[in-house]
Formats: sequence, structure tokens, C-alpha cells
Amino acid sequence: MRSADGEWSKVLTLNDFFIRGFIREALESGVGRGGLLLDVGCGMRPYESLFRQYHVRTVGLDVTKDGSVADVVADAKRLPFDQDAFELVLCSEVIEHLDDYDGVIEEIARVLQPGGILIITWPFIYSLHDIPADYNRFTEFGMERNLKRHGLEIVKLRRRGDSLGVLHTIVGQYGCGLMEALVRIPLVGVLVRPLQRLFEWLVIATYWIHYAVIRRFKRLNPGAVGEGLRGIPGALTLWTLGYCGLARKVGVACRS
Repeated sequence: MRSADGEWSKVLTLNDFFIRGFIREALESGVGRGGLLLDVGCGMRPYESLFRQYHVRTVGLDVTKDGSVADVVADAKRLPFDQDAFELVLCSEVIEHLDDYDGVIEEIARVLQPGGILIITWPFIYSLHDIPADYNRFTEFGMERNLKRHGLEIVKLRRRGDSLGVLHTIVGQYGCGLMEALVRIPLVGVLVRPLQRLFEWLVIATYWIHYAVIRRFKRLNPGAVGEGLRGIPGALTLWTLGYCGLARKVGVACRS
């Protein structure tokens, strides 16, 4: 979670559970195993331990070393790599911050080998963050169009929860924000501060339980994550925090 002033808090979000679980499932299925992965917008590389576990070699790229542990500092619109250089590309929670997302997708497609896989995640109904560099929110259909234009075909797409996930996230963030506000009040803060971290861990625990229930009972639970481009029918499932997807490089980009 990133606050308005750009500082990271230690509170995991419900999105974190969805994204990490999706990447793990992809790696367990054999995606990229033993290959070379480009992590676009790598930041602090939160999934590096997963990649090591599944013997995926990684190159981390970010636009700056500030707040990142990148191997390569470069603009993603001009990736300093040869064509077809990578079997796998990760672009996680980055696309919403790009002023030229189309140019970045074009470059990702260029450096991916034919048949290579892009793991892409992005928010939909979620708070503004990294202000002011928060530009884009795409539906699943908008992203499908963006990727297809550059020869990338979605082969798996998962919504990150439904209306219950959105509500749970809002309540959790509001509660953590309220605790932070109390901590900043003289005298009151002295009493509340010891409880703040405990409260945050309780919020994280509720997110974990939410995610675990959805995974365990996804065929029966009305809060199940939608599979495929249209997911489970019903108005409540048409709300989502965001998306996780796999896209394969299948052909030549069709420019429009």
C-alpha cells in the first residue's frame, strides 16, 4: 500500500494475495521454468524468491534506482535488449503508471520470443496511488484489445475478486488510515501506537482468510474470482479490484 506522499506502509493488501498466488500458479504450471525473465518496473522485486524457487533467471528493469533494486535502469518505451531476448516478461502493477502504455506493450512484444509469455497485472477499482503518476484503468476487454494490437493473445485472465473484495479493501484501508490518524494526535497517539501494528496484522489476516476462502470454494462461493474473459454471471461479480493475466506472443503486431 502506498500513501499519498509516496511512502510504502507495511500493510499487505488483498491485491497482494491475488497477485502472488497467480504468479505462483503460473510458475507451478511450468511457465518460464529455467528461462530468462524481464521484470519491467521491478521496484523492490517482491516476487524474486518465487522466481528463484522455480529456477527462473530474472533481469530487473526500472526507470530509476530510487526505490528499486533494478539491474538495468532504462525507459520501458526503449528497452535496451535485442528482439526475442526473453522467454518471459513480468509487468505487475505498472501499466496504470505509464503515459505511453501502448509504446511499452510494443516494446515488451518485441523482446519476447515467439510463444513467450507476458504475466501482466493491473488495478481497476482501486485508490489513486503514486500520485500524480496514476494515469490508466483498463477493463479486461480494453487490455485484451491493447495486447492483441501487438501480437499478444490472452490465454488466461483472472479477476481479483468481486464486489466483496472491493468492499473489504475499502474497509481495511479506511481502518488503517483511521489508526494512523489517531496515532498523530498528541497524547492519544501514545496510547494507540502500540495497537496500530496489531490492528494492521489483523487486517492482513482478514485478507488472507478472504483469499483462502475464494481459492477453496471458488465454485460455490458467490464471491469467487471470475475465470476467463467474462467470468461468473451476476452484477456483483462485475466489480473487481483488478486483473491478473497471461498473454502469449502469437504473431506480428497489427498497427492501427
